[in-house]
Amino acid sequence: MILIYPIGSMNRQKKVFHFLIFTKYIFTAVPSLYATMLWMDRETLRDQDAMDRELLNGFPSVGHIKFLVEAYKPKYFFFEVVLFTFLKSNFVEHPMSLGI
Repeated sequence: MILIYPIGSMNRQKKVFHFLIFTKYIFTAVPSLYATMLWMDRETLRDQDAMDRELLNGFPSVGHIKFLVEAYKPKYFFFEVVLFTFLKSNFVEHPMSLGI
Protein backbone atom coordinates (compact mmCIF):
# COMPACT_ATOMS: atom_id res chain seq x y z
CA MET A 1 0.00 0.00 0.00
CA ILE A 2 1.37 3.38 -0.98
CA LEU A 3 0.53 6.35 1.20
CA ILE A 4 1.27 9.81 -0.07
CA TYR A 5 1.52 12.35 2.69
CA PRO A 6 0.78 16.03 2.13
CA ILE A 7 4.05 17.46 0.86
CA GLY A 8 2.96 20.57 -0.95
CA SER A 9 0.85 21.29 -3.95
CA MET A 10 -1.37 18.71 -5.65
CA ASN A 11 0.80 18.99 -8.75
CA ARG A 12 3.85 17.87 -6.74
CA GLN A 13 1.86 15.00 -5.23
CA LYS A 14 0.84 13.84 -8.71
CA LYS A 15 4.48 13.91 -9.83
CA VAL A 16 5.51 11.84 -6.81
CA PHE A 17 2.68 9.39 -7.41
CA HIS A 18 3.63 8.95 -11.08
CA PHE A 19 7.28 8.48 -10.09
CA LEU A 20 6.28 5.75 -7.63
CA ILE A 21 4.15 3.96 -10.22
CA PHE A 22 7.02 4.12 -12.72
CA THR A 23 9.58 2.77 -10.22
CA LYS A 24 7.23 0.00 -9.13
CA TYR A 25 6.92 -1.10 -12.77
CA ILE A 26 10.66 -0.87 -13.47
CA PHE A 27 11.69 -2.62 -10.27
CA THR A 28 9.30 -5.49 -11.05
CA ALA A 29 9.82 -5.89 -14.79
CA VAL A 30 13.60 -5.62 -14.92
CA PRO A 31 14.43 -8.43 -12.44
CA SER A 32 11.95 -10.68 -14.21
CA LEU A 33 13.60 -9.97 -17.55
CA TYR A 34 17.07 -10.51 -16.11
CA ALA A 35 16.00 -13.78 -14.48
CA THR A 36 14.56 -15.07 -17.74
CA MET A 37 17.65 -14.14 -19.73
CA LEU A 38 19.99 -15.74 -17.19
CA TRP A 39 17.86 -18.87 -16.87
CA MET A 40 17.96 -19.49 -20.62
CA ASP A 41 21.79 -19.59 -20.61
CA ARG A 42 22.31 -21.03 -17.12
CA GLU A 43 24.26 -24.09 -18.30
CA THR A 44 26.94 -21.93 -19.90
CA LEU A 45 26.97 -19.26 -17.19
CA ARG A 46 27.54 -21.59 -14.26
CA ASP A 47 30.33 -23.60 -15.93
CA GLN A 48 33.78 -22.00 -15.80
CA ASP A 49 35.10 -24.09 -18.71
CA ALA A 50 32.14 -23.07 -20.89
CA MET A 51 32.72 -19.41 -20.00
CA ASP A 52 36.41 -19.78 -20.92
CA ARG A 53 35.39 -21.19 -24.31
CA GLU A 54 32.98 -18.28 -24.72
CA LEU A 55 35.82 -15.86 -23.96
CA LEU A 56 38.03 -17.43 -26.62
CA ASN A 57 35.22 -17.19 -29.19
CA GLY A 58 34.23 -13.62 -28.29
CA PHE A 59 31.11 -14.50 -26.26
CA PRO A 60 28.85 -15.53 -29.16
CA SER A 61 26.03 -16.95 -27.04
CA VAL A 62 26.19 -15.02 -23.74
CA GLY A 63 27.65 -11.69 -24.83
CA HIS A 64 24.29 -9.94 -24.46
CA ILE A 65 24.08 -10.83 -20.74
CA LYS A 66 27.76 -10.81 -19.81
CA PHE A 67 27.34 -7.50 -17.98
CA LEU A 68 25.02 -9.23 -15.49
CA VAL A 69 27.45 -11.98 -14.53
CA GLU A 70 30.99 -10.73 -15.04
CA ALA A 71 31.32 -9.46 -11.45
CA TYR A 72 30.44 -12.85 -9.93
CA LYS A 73 31.93 -16.32 -9.81
CA PRO A 74 30.19 -18.71 -12.24
CA LYS A 75 28.33 -20.57 -9.51
CA TYR A 76 26.79 -17.25 -8.36
CA PHE A 77 25.75 -16.08 -11.83
CA PHE A 78 22.16 -15.45 -10.66
CA PHE A 79 23.12 -13.05 -7.85
CA GLU A 80 22.41 -9.87 -9.83
CA VAL A 81 18.71 -10.75 -9.78
CA VAL A 82 18.89 -11.32 -6.01
CA LEU A 83 20.53 -7.93 -5.47
CA PHE A 84 18.05 -6.15 -7.73
CA THR A 85 15.12 -7.77 -5.91
CA PHE A 86 16.60 -6.74 -2.55
CA LEU A 87 17.00 -3.20 -3.82
CA LYS A 88 13.39 -3.21 -5.01
CA SER A 89 12.07 -4.32 -1.67
CA ASN A 90 14.04 -1.66 0.21
CA PHE A 91 13.55 1.23 -2.20
CA VAL A 92 10.05 0.91 -3.63
CA GLU A 93 8.32 -0.35 -0.51
CA HIS A 94 9.59 2.64 1.51
CA PRO A 95 9.26 5.53 -0.98
CA MET A 96 9.05 8.31 1.57
CA SER A 97 12.66 7.63 2.54
CA LEU A 98 13.59 9.33 -0.73
CA GLY A 99 13.07 12.74 0.78
CA ILE A 100 10.79 13.89 -2.03
